[in-house]
Amino acid sequence: MNPQTESQPSLSFHLIPAQAGKEGGAISLPKSPSYLDPETLEIGTEKPAPSQRRLTFEPHGRNLLVLNPDRVPLRVNDLNAPRVHLLEEGDHLLIGNQHLLATALYNCPEIGPPPSANIGRACPVCRNTFTSEDRVYHCGSCGGVLHLEEGDNPDESLQCALSVTHCLTCNHPINLEEGYITQGIFEQ
Repeated sequence: MNPQTESQPSLSFHLIPAQAGKEGGAISLPKSPSYLDPETLEIGTEKPAPSQRRLTFEPHGRNLLVLNPDRVPLRVNDLNAPRVHLLEEGDHLLIGNQHLLATALYNCPEIGPPPSANIGRACPVCRNTFTSEDRVYHCGSCGGVLHLEEGDNPDESLQCALSVTHCLTCNHPINLEEGYITQGIFEQ
């Protein structure tokens, strides 16, 4: 599926090592359940063998579920973590007393044609119907769409996503900038 033609969440979780230069930088988590090797910090999407110790991560909106069935030593924000824990952006994880990671949300706004289910429906801002030729902003939270046509003259192009600050369907903030939402995660 092309991410620019069908709506998918535009937010993704990254795990940021405290010493990113030494450990290879950010670990991007897929939008489906993934499994982290607590020794190597390698991430995979295939379920591990029962003999392999792994932490399981599963995104849930703006939260990240971590499952620790193998009782890998894990601390969250300096507290011992239970076997099931719901993380938020900016939380710090200490895995096995050797890997300090922070959770961060990365925004990649989805802009492109509207999903086929939205063609013929009215834009909640301008009330014009969406066509397959339109360029729209996809809400990363609910999948709603708003016009975001190219052009400098607002009289000639519909730029509804620029006229509101939050999605009119779910009230999720509209962010057209690509990059980390979480800032200063290792600052004191």
